Amino acid sequence: MKRKSIITVLALVLVLALSLSIFSACNKKHKYSSEWKFDEKTHWHECTTKKHTDTSEKLPHEFKEEIVKAADYGVVGEKKFTCEKCGYSYTQDIDALDAKDNEIKLAEGKTLGKEYDGEVISITKGDFVIDGNREPAFMFKVKGADDNTYTATAPKNAGEYTVKVSVAATAEWKSATKTFDFAITPMVISVAWEHPYDNKNVFSGEPAELLAGEEAMITVTMSSANVGAEVQSFEITGKDAGNYSLAIEDVRVAIVKADIKGFTISNAAAYNNIYIGATNIPDPTTNYVEIGTGYGAKTIAWEQKLDGAWSRDLTKEEVINIKKGTFRVHIKYAEGDNYNFGDAFVEFTMKAKPRSLTVKNFEGKTYDGKQVANFTFDNLVKKFGATTPVGVVNITSGFESGEKYVEFREVGGEWGRNLNVANVLTNAGEYEYRIGVTATDEWEAVVSEVKTFTIKPYEFVLKLGYIKNQQSQSYDRGKTFLFGQYEDLIAGQKIQLWLDNEKAGFETEEGNNSVFYFIPDQKKQVTTDCFFLKIGNISNPVMENYKIVPQSPSVTTVEITVVEKLTTGKSHSGSIEMVQPTEKWIRTTVVKGYFQVGQTVEVYKKVIVDGTARYEKAGEATITEIRPNGTTSASGCAIPSDGQVIIVLDKIYDDIVSGKILAK
Repeated sequence: MKRKSIITVLALVLVLALSLSIFSACNKKHKYSSEWKFDEKTHWHECTTKKHTDTSEKLPHEFKEEIVKAADYGVVGEKKFTCEKCGYSYTQDIDALDAKDNEIKLAEGKTLGKEYDGEVISITKGDFVIDGNREPAFMFKVKGADDNTYTATAPKNAGEYTVKVSVAATAEWKSATKTFDFAITPMVISVAWEHPYDNKNVFSGEPAELLAGEEAMITVTMSSANVGAEVQSFEITGKDAGNYSLAIEDVRVAIVKADIKGFTISNAAAYNNIYIGATNIPDPTTNYVEIGTGYGAKTIAWEQKLDGAWSRDLTKEEVINIKKGTFRVHIKYAEGDNYNFGDAFVEFTMKAKPRSLTVKNFEGKTYDGKQVANFTFDNLVKKFGATTPVGVVNITSGFESGEKYVEFREVGGEWGRNLNVANVLTNAGEYEYRIGVTATDEWEAVVSEVKTFTIKPYEFVLKLGYIKNQQSQSYDRGKTFLFGQYEDLIAGQKIQLWLDNEKAGFETEEGNNSVFYFIPDQKKQVTTDCFFLKIGNISNPVMENYKIVPQSPSVTTVEITVVEKLTTGKSHSGSIEMVQPTEKWIRTTVVKGYFQVGQTVEVYKKVIVDGTARYEKAGEATITEIRPNGTTSASGCAIPSDGQVIIVLDKIYDDIVSGKILAK
């Protein structure tokens, strides 16, 4: 780079020296312009002195040649000549090049044809060698056809064709056209069929290699319709048949033995009701229609099933004599010339004879601690039928065969069977029952319809009122009290009525040995659910057998009165405040003890003798009703806490104005 700079400087110095030389020369005579003037051949400088027309010496141009545009095929080129001193320039054309001849030929190793494959043939530029590497145009026609049949559509179907390959002229290359013949050969196919015998010797079908969407059919004619026949001829037909090729040696068709189809026992239903003891069993029949010839021998065969396997062949008479078991009867074809072995059969069982059975209604009962009586087959059977079918020998009686039984269960439970003993049901509940007879070899088992009955719980009816005294004992700190034990309600059972005092709420007090007692002089209306039952002499009794009920659905409470147990003295009233002779009642109070319906009392009247009041016995009467506070006592009892009470007597004494009553 440094050397280049030095050379440039030296050149400038040289140019300056030459200019000074010129100018110094001109100064002697003329002064010349530094600007070049030129014509086509020379160039020069003009004198700048006024009125001088002198010029420097005219020197010839020193031209440098430059190609501005190169010439090409069909294109004119251009040269430019420029004077290196003054810059004068001009241009000159370069003649265009002449176009070259063209040649189209197949590329090495290329062939244009193919075997038919269902696709249009593909012929491309790559199949050819074309000078200039231009894109060719392709036109097609059937080989030998007029040239006016050329089309741009490439062929697909098998046949012989011509393709015309054309390239247009260019500046470098002349146009060219050349034709090539090619063929689309049919697809080679074969046939491999096995056709079951059907008494026909002509078979048709599509080739296995037939392309999707195409239509072609091969029809083969055999030398006969029988197994072993040979191919006699064939033809291919259909819209696309010409695209396929088939040689007779590639037609491999064989007629093989056919299976016997649609071969059934037509009277199979006749074997549905073959009963034990049948004296006649029908022969099997078939609606099968034989096709052609070549069947094996047809026979009827009978078999019996023993230990899970089918026995030797039997005769129908042997089957009838055996009388029971499972059998099957066949219609058989042996293997023949044109058909395989054929077998149609029906299986049947010598059925037990049918019977019918209905059962009576059983009304049920209320729980009484006893088992249901007369619950036997003989007592429950309503109708028992056993009819021998027509054509059947009655070997045994349908009424005597089999074991008779009764079955029962709680609703939703499991069936239990009692064959001999009738008295099996005791507890309350909903029950289902049926009767039946077990199967025998000759007769079917039979079971009646299912019916129901109910054993209702025993209903313990509460009284409207109860009286207890202070000596009633509780051993659970006053929580419960025994109200009574009843041994005459259900034989052999001690039914106990208990009070749940935690619900009732009677006041109690503790005595000796942690025994609790009622405090006397209490009266309450308690709800019926304050009572419960126990069975005193039965371990783990079924309490669902018992039910506490009021005297009527409208009754919701029971009156309980706790009275004083008098050990000394008698129950006595206060003064009789009022007497109603007509209705036979008195109004008074209870001072000591209690009074109750049915009790006999002594009636005293108050008299004045010598100014002194005293009581004289007027007579006796029986209490028929007690009404504390104006309401009839359900317990029929009056106690001191009742206050004023109305006591109705069976008789009244008219002369009693005032007095009292005492328990007798």
